[in-house]
Amino acid sequence: MLVALGGIWLAWAVYVKRLVDYEQLYQRFKPLHTLFKEQFFTEKLYHKVLARGYLELSRLLYRAVDREVIDGFINFLYEKFFVFVKALWKSLDIKVIDILIHEVVITAVRVGRSARQLQTGLLNHYVLFMVLGTVLVLGVMLFVLDRM
Repeated sequence: MLVALGGIWLAWAVYVKRLVDYEQLYQRFKPLHTLFKEQFFTEKLYHKVLARGYLELSRLLYRAVDREVIDGFINFLYEKFFVFVKALWKSLDIKVIDILIHEVVITAVRVGRSARQLQTGLLNHYVLFMVLGTVLVLGVMLFVLDRM
């Protein structure tokens, strides 16, 4: 409380009553003014020592942890995943895809054998199939249009 009252009295004496020349007072206490103005140089100390040290430590940790540990772990997982997928693909290729292709070929051969009996070489049979196909297509169209 005394310090606050002293400050108020000093301001009144310097600026209101002009008992002391404030320019002369400023020159006399210029180093103290600079110290207060620069906030005890904490900002410069912070940037020169703490912030720069923190940035250097961050770069060092980035190089050590990110590049070596994390990237090493990711590369390890990639290699193991690639080996797993390659083995899975070989298994699927032999057990599933080859069997599916084989079944498609067998089905195509069976359909071809069945369709061979439809090809008699007689024109009246071809006309009959064409008329039956047209009737079937028209019936499906009428059924679908009737539903709309």
